[in-house]
Amino acid sequence: MSDTTTDSAAARTARTPDQIEAEIARTRESLADDIDVLQERLSPANLMQRAKARVVGVFHRPDGSLDPVRTAIAVGAGVVLVAYFVRRRNL
Repeated sequence: MSDTTTDSAAARTARTPDQIEAEIARTRESLADDIDVLQERLSPANLMQRAKARVVGVFHRPDGSLDPVRTAIAVGAGVVLVAYFVRRRNL
């Protein structure tokens, strides 16, 4: 066993119950904060907002104007899908 491992083990055993309780309290608080952040990040409203922003971002240029080429491609793809499903339904 190395001296570093022995020193580390000795330092852990030298802690008082109050120090251990304080460390546990800090760890609980840190975990609670992490859980709050995750809940906020993964809330359905925030997920929808980020998805919407990504989709809108695809169709806009950096200056904020609408990109006609990407918009036309998306509209064309939508028309093809609708035509496919209408045709399939009528068969």
